[in-house]
Amino acid sequence: MKYNTLKEILSLYEEIGLSPIEPLRLYAEKYIKKKILRYENEVKFYERKYKATLEEMKNYHGEDFDFEDELMDWEFAWENFRYWQNKLKQLGH
Repeated sequence: MKYNTLKEILSLYEEIGLSPIEPLRLYAEKYIKKKILRYENEVKFYERKYKATLEEMKNYHGEDFDFEDELMDWEFAWENFRYWQNKLKQLGH
């Protein structure tokens, strides 16, 4: 028998005495860790480029529109990095 539906797979898990929660949690954990790494790398890229933290650069006042765009990207990466870290903690890590 080929298991094509969630119902069939859950039935198989029940039959062999496994909880479907753990594999789903592990999959979510792996996915979240990839997200964290992606945004962490982006944050580190900007920190190396500007030799400063995001908070330090927020105090920079200039009229460089390219920098302002990068600052928004940097802030987006930082916010997503923290968001996914919190999600990982909610999974128990």
